[in-house]
Amino acid sequence: LTIYSTHTHTGYLRNLVVRHASGTGEFMVYLVTSTHEPALMAGLLEELKAAFGARLTTFVNGVTARKNTVARGDQDLALYGPGFIRETLDGLTFEISPGSFFQTNSRQAEVLYRETVARAQPRADEVVYDLYCGTGTIALFLARTCRGVVGAEMEPSAIADAERNARANGLEQVRFLQLDLQHLAEAVRGLPPDLQPGVVVVDPPRVGLHAKLVEELRRLAPRRIVYVSCNPASLARDAQLLCAEGLYTLGEVQPVDLFPHTYHVESVVALERREGPAEK
Repeated sequence: LTIYSTHTHTGYLRNLVVRHASGTGEFMVYLVTSTHEPALMAGLLEELKAAFGARLTTFVNGVTARKNTVARGDQDLALYGPGFIRETLDGLTFEISPGSFFQTNSRQAEVLYRETVARAQPRADEVVYDLYCGTGTIALFLARTCRGVVGAEMEPSAIADAERNARANGLEQVRFLQLDLQHLAEAVRGLPPDLQPGVVVVDPPRVGLHAKLVEELRRLAPRRIVYVSCNPASLARDAQLLCAEGLYTLGEVQPVDLFPHTYHVESVVALERREGPAEK
């Protein structure tokens, strides 16, 4: 079978992702190809089942003709199993689809999310926003401690997973919005007054927050912003912007190692809104 080339834009095999849920033992095999070849995929599935038996939970063929090397398809075909795997974190159950973000180190993810809730310190009567919510992990952790949570994410499959996860865990006080977070202000204006946030949690990708979202957060001015970061440089830049003109003060930054034997590290920190003139 030919390998896809970024130079000639030809070839069949593009990417292979194997996802393992340590809490449930479930495995997903996600193979991204340029086209869907039913007979070839059927043969490969039989090979996988013969080699791994019951350990294989689901086999998904992602198909894309795009001229890039992204590890996902424009169309996902579940050829075996439900098309997702389930993971458990701190008593919560999560469904993970091929295109949905989920931390690769589940046990340390529990540590990170507990640290996040500890720094958010939501009040029982308060609403918390979880931006870049993915499959709803942080949102569901938070929902057990406050009146309600609003999660926001641009990826449709992640939102679908998050909504299923909230229902599966019986957390009806969580709602999810699919939106580009640069347009957070418009989304917030469309929500009822009782869904305005006291705390906002952000967990952006490595590039950090878009400059427009920083402006939106400063305008929204929740009493506390909790920043979860996989890139200390982005965190430093965005924290400086959020704290400009004395609007917020930066608390203690807690690193959490989710990626042993690499230089990568997650961090979590709370930014507290100053009281008095700077608040205005």
